[in-house]
Amino acid sequence: MAVRSGRWADRAVLRARRRSCPSSMTALLRQLPDTELVNEYRPGGLHPVHLGDKFHDGRYEVKRKLGCGAFGTVWLVQDHVASGFAALKVMRADADRRELGILRHLKTKCADIDDYVVRLLDNFEHTGPNGVHQCIVTEVLGPSLAGIEDDLEDSFPDEVLPPDVAQSISLQIARGLARLHSAGVVHGDFTKRNILLCAPAFSRWKTITDVDEYMHEPQTEPLRLYETGEPASPSPHRPSYTVYGVLSSAMTTACFADPANVRVKICDFGESFLVEAPSGKLHIPPMYMSPEAAILRSVAPPHDVWALAVVVHDLVSNGWPLFATPWQKSNDAAVAGAVLRLGKLPDDLWSKWHARSTYFDEDARWIGSPNDRPFREDDTGTTVSAHVSPERCGGDVAAFARVIRGMCDYYPTRRTTSAEVVENLEAIWGSRQDSDTADAAAPAALPAA
Repeated sequence: MAVRSGRWADRAVLRARRRSCPSSMTALLRQLPDTELVNEYRPGGLHPVHLGDKFHDGRYEVKRKLGCGAFGTVWLVQDHVASGFAALKVMRADADRRELGILRHLKTKCADIDDYVVRLLDNFEHTGPNGVHQCIVTEVLGPSLAGIEDDLEDSFPDEVLPPDVAQSISLQIARGLARLHSAGVVHGDFTKRNILLCAPAFSRWKTITDVDEYMHEPQTEPLRLYETGEPASPSPHRPSYTVYGVLSSAMTTACFADPANVRVKICDFGESFLVEAPSGKLHIPPMYMSPEAAILRSVAPPHDVWALAVVVHDLVSNGWPLFATPWQKSNDAAVAGAVLRLGKLPDDLWSKWHARSTYFDEDARWIGSPNDRPFREDDTGTTVSAHVSPERCGGDVAAFARVIRGMCDYYPTRRTTSAEVVENLEAIWGSRQDSDTADAAAPAALPAA
């Protein structure tokens, strides 16, 4: 689950002002950077969790915080039954329950899904002061692809993913997405933040001393009132403090300990749905947004493939944007970036794109502000960034560009499928076999999820 950052503070305040809260919760809390939205500690919202809390009849004891996101908080817990550690996701009380259903569905439809998707270990409900919360227990994974940029120096001298590692990760996530689609599942939020690194060492943790080798000591911060900064008065609806995440560079280094066998898994299915039951929700960041999703609010397997193209291009180019940067928060900016790279949208999309005159004339010539351009002028009109070198893409930039172009066809029905993406990437990079995970310690037997 992606970690929230300080830029969400203003949104938290505005949302809290609009929400009608019980009298004990009317005082707004000051948002802290890199933590959950603290004003969501309310009836129907987040469950207050403290270090040392126990769940599921004392089985799971909270030891560290792993992250937080729109639907809940994620904690490292010690499993006193299986004698190991796991990740516990405590959902908001008002969150829908689709994620557990999707994970269960995938396990029944795909025999090897655990090789590509976070492993579901257990689930239960927990009743607290803010309602009944669904709790999902999974294996412990490492940092996301979105969070490793500053932690590569101990693994790679150039502080970038080597080409063979970038290509291996790209193929793994393409294979994983193909399995989701073959099972009739649309991920809906296929981004770097929802692709996590793995390390065999994490499954071998038995004591907190083992954890301390890889994670920082937990750091806490008291909750404070928004207006005065004074400590918030005690309330059963919120914790007395919030906890900062503890992922460290040591975890990243462990995930890259064997560069020839780097493993990743897809996680966070809170926006996912079955193809035959579309959700109507759309929360993927703009830089991954397909034109049909941005303009028509249409999300289906081809939308995931467009997002996959953005991730693969990012990995191969070492972080250069395909259509928009992470700092561009507008869906329209991402559509504009697509037009700059790929040309004018089909007429049915073009006519429905109400913001087009902000960026282009009717012949799709740029007329917008230079500050609104998603990337440099000399990097437009080509399918991939000029930073995709022959070395990084496997030797043939044109072949790689054709693969990306097929993944980004404006017509969803003509867009390359995820299964075809796997075939195309294997054709230009060779059929890299999935790394052997037999040396990874299998998790202890747990109740059927």
